[in-house]
Amino acid sequence: GKGLIDEARKIIAKGVDATPEEIKGIFEKLQTVTQKLSSDLYKQASAEQGAAGGQPAAGDAPAADAGAAPGAANGDNVIDADYKDVN
Repeated sequence: GKGLIDEARKIIAKGVDATPEEIKGIFEKLQTVTQKLSSDLYKQASAEQGAAGGQPAAGDAPAADAGAAPGAANGDNVIDADYKDVN
């Protein structure tokens, strides 16, 4: 939470005096918290959608030919995502 943000700010304030270990350490901590938060938000959104009947609102439904991923018409749960390898 807030303590982690304060820790990150202190390391950022060091600028070029921050050690690679400090930078990597805080980056990994922030990444872990971000992943946990994203996962929790996804679960919450899924639960809310399930409670609402699991059907998207009429305005939320994508057009049938709006670039659907191959296999999507077969009921596959395909997610097209980009990522950046930071290593």
